[in-house]
Amino acid sequence: MTQIIIGKTKVNLNVRSSPGGEKLGFHLPAGTSIEGDEKRNQWIHLTKVDGEAVLTSAQWVSDGGGSYVDWQWTDAPETPTEPPPVEEPDPDPNVVSIIKTYSDGSVTVNGESFPI
Repeated sequence: MTQIIIGKTKVNLNVRSSPGGEKLGFHLPAGTSIEGDEKRNQWIHLTKVDGEAVLTSAQWVSDGGGSYVDWQWTDAPETPTEPPPVEEPDPDPNVVSIIKTYSDGSVTVNGESFPI
């Protein structure tokens, strides 16, 4: 089973381009929920912030040795293995069917017979 990091920031944190790298110009306020997939020393690689996927792989925060982020490793939720439902195409509004019924109970649709 795959493990992920889940946690909550305790203080405002600068988001960086790599572990110890340049600041990206924004921060996560205290109380922000985070999810990550990698830990390098005190650095957590972010994959989600407040439940929303991170759009770039270059987002890291420091856990400050546990004083900046309350975090833990946990099992990742399983993804469903069921195939998506098959969508039926909308009927073509330009298709016309000719249906004839006969006194003996038989039916023809576009010239093809269907006895009843």
